Amino acid sequence: MLTRSHRRSLILLTFFTYVALFILALLVIIPPRGNTFDFYPRYVGARAIFAGESPYSRDVTRRIQQGMYGDTLPADADQQRFAYPAYAGILLAPFAALPVRVATAAWMALQPVALIGSCLIWLDLIGWRFRRIWAAWLLCAAVILIFRYPFALYLLGQFTGVIALCIALAAWWLARHKPVRAGVAFAVATIQPTMTAPLALLTLGYSALRERKAWRGLIAFIIALAVLTGISTLLIGWWIPDFLNGLRDYSGYATYYVWAPALIESPVLRGLFVAGVMAAVVVSLIHLPEMRAKQASPLRSNGILPSPRLRARGVGGEGYMPLFTFIPATLLLIPQTGSYYLILLLPLILASLHNATKLRGGRRLLAWALSLAVLFAPWLYLLMPESARQYEALLLPLQAWATWQITEGMTR
Repeated sequence: MLTRSHRRSLILLTFFTYVALFILALLVIIPPRGNTFDFYPRYVGARAIFAGESPYSRDVTRRIQQGMYGDTLPADADQQRFAYPAYAGILLAPFAALPVRVATAAWMALQPVALIGSCLIWLDLIGWRFRRIWAAWLLCAAVILIFRYPFALYLLGQFTGVIALCIALAAWWLARHKPVRAGVAFAVATIQPTMTAPLALLTLGYSALRERKAWRGLIAFIIALAVLTGISTLLIGWWIPDFLNGLRDYSGYATYYVWAPALIESPVLRGLFVAGVMAAVVVSLIHLPEMRAKQASPLRSNGILPSPRLRARGVGGEGYMPLFTFIPATLLLIPQTGSYYLILLLPLILASLHNATKLRGGRRLLAWALSLAVLFAPWLYLLMPESARQYEALLLPLQAWATWQITEGMTR
């Protein structure tokens, strides 16, 4: 458990990092680029929602395009629409109340800080202990700086940092047998639902099947989504058909849209690949109890003494561990509209690095080499021709998943 000194250090590190990133964005990054950030369409859409307008309307889309580029865009260009569920605008209310440049800088600064926070949570879950909280912070910051995708996350004002933090919080609460909080955290993560909604349903559904009363998490997830949907519907009317139509149209003009199995040219091999991923998920879930017994309780290893009731039920087990399987499988089987989703692989990378620290000799060197290869791989994809770069959506999840499985096997 964090001491008072650790909490104070963590608050100061978070504050100064956020302020520095905010100032950098506001004074250096935003002025030459104006409103050409991924955050801007959601900002305009959120303000429209609170004005009683549908963020999917042509008028709002026109305002977004004119605010970003000074004119409307041709039909075959990325339309920069409000392509998220309408309740995303509700969650953005604090930012929508700010002037656009201040709101953009505040959102940009939030993403790396949220990503570091998610990594710190995963360090706690996997039982990677540090005597100094700043050492854990530096490790998380280094991992984020080396991994290519967080740069785009910050520079473009994307959303995946907040999403990664919500998923990490959901995992943390599942490990502590607080499924209702986990369900709500997963609901907030669905501000980008194409990837996170399947991930939430898989994780909460598996937890409900395996642990007593964990079904409450699934119910909380559904209720939270219903509440958010209800509030947004009261403001702008029934919006689900417009959202689905926009999502369908997005695949036609998006500059990045890839389904990993489609990168395999042979239909037979493609089918075998999909079947193989599903089989790997089943095998991984079958072996989860063994992994749970091997690592014992990460919460107890971090000095957190659970209540006798929780000790009797087991702490830190299967509730969150399926995410190490569901994350790469979801990335491989669900179409991606941006490489930023690959940020969700960070828990597997951290777990692989942690496994490397527990080994000795040649096995330790091999585990470090495999883990660092995943961490640096995105920069190699960046050097590839544009036509080949999309293969990162297929190869990187496989590499991260295999590395985690291999290093886990080495520690047994």
